[in-house]
Amino acid sequence: MPIYNTRFRKQPTSETHYPSSSNSKSKTKPSYLSMIKPYWRSMVVLSGILFLLVFSLSSGAKERGVQNQNPHLETISQNNVKGLKENPINQKTNMEEQADLKDFKVTVTNLDTLDFTSKLDSDWYKSIYAKADAIKQDYNVSTGELLAPLLVERVVGTQGYYDVQRFLVDKLKEFNFDVSFDNFTSNTPMGEKSFSNIIGIRNPKSTKRLVLAAHYDSKIFPGEKFIGATDSSVPMALILGVCKTLSSLMDNSERGLQIIFFDGEEAFINWSGTDSLYGSKNLAQKWSKSLDPISANALPNLKANELDLVEVFVLLDLIGTSDNQFVPLEATTLQVFNQIADIEKNLLERKYVSKTYFLKSSSASWQHIEDDHIPFVKLGVRALHLISTPFPWSWHTLDDNPKSLSSETIENLNTVMIAFVASYLNLPV
Repeated sequence: MPIYNTRFRKQPTSETHYPSSSNSKSKTKPSYLSMIKPYWRSMVVLSGILFLLVFSLSSGAKERGVQNQNPHLETISQNNVKGLKENPINQKTNMEEQADLKDFKVTVTNLDTLDFTSKLDSDWYKSIYAKADAIKQDYNVSTGELLAPLLVERVVGTQGYYDVQRFLVDKLKEFNFDVSFDNFTSNTPMGEKSFSNIIGIRNPKSTKRLVLAAHYDSKIFPGEKFIGATDSSVPMALILGVCKTLSSLMDNSERGLQIIFFDGEEAFINWSGTDSLYGSKNLAQKWSKSLDPISANALPNLKANELDLVEVFVLLDLIGTSDNQFVPLEATTLQVFNQIADIEKNLLERKYVSKTYFLKSSSASWQHIEDDHIPFVKLGVRALHLISTPFPWSWHTLDDNPKSLSSETIENLNTVMIAFVASYLNLPV
């Protein structure tokens, strides 16, 4: 079951007042009961009709993916997210600020010429390493704050799945991200299932977004507990590590950081066009037509959909083993990939990482890998697919568990990811 939403209700702000009589001697103000007495039967009928209408609308909410109760999670409102109540834009009290919003325009960045690495000096790399090193204990498989809670079975509908939902939401909020949800139901080979994509955003007023994404469900192994340590516990933990380390530096960033934890990536029976990528398909279509609620609140006058705001969509998958390596898989983000490889090389030269994983190239690989980025790529989003190629030796086996993980790989990639995001967002590290 997904993380369900509730809605705010407006409460009346004033009492009803009857007009006073111009001739108090000849006319008296009627009592409330005397006024409604002739109409009480009509009022009862209208009340019944109203009740049936509300009940009908509430029943239809499930089909639209919006639910009102969740026995596995405390009620979370899509509108009751951090920052919305306090947001001065929502109050509309500053006319100059409102006028400025009308000037917001979505522009397309040329990623082939975008340079986010050439001005990085030794002091910058030293600062990045210190920040990354400060959280390396968070990736301990037994006690790590960011990784250990994710090393559980996460099949849709299991207790581990609900526990991870709550953990991801709590961490995003702890790191000062606004959180929203994409809740929906979909038919699967195992019947109708409920799903929830979890979305976090830092600096929602930005019209240029770097997206980091991973899926949080795990594959079904009948009669067994499949953890999916690389698929995708470690990718989720690395994303949380970036959020924890850099969130406090993002207040004045021109670009925003958006996080997506996808539900329903894995097939329930066999991978196919209809049995896979449930969450990413739903969210891509939704974002192609509208803004996320947090974006709509922060940018009320912006005429765009959510996909228009995505500058680069980075998907992490199958990460954490000693045999990890990455090649550029999408031509549209080739130069972004190569600049990450340059960052990694500079980290290695300064001995801030012990080995490299990114293979710089003059062209994108011929390989086509179906993953959560595909529904977005089909809609014109430029994606950077960071998936180990070839796949890790433990892929889709019961060996994809904590014992298969390499602490060296995870700590190195933690440093690389923090460096990449900090440089791309031009943060004052």
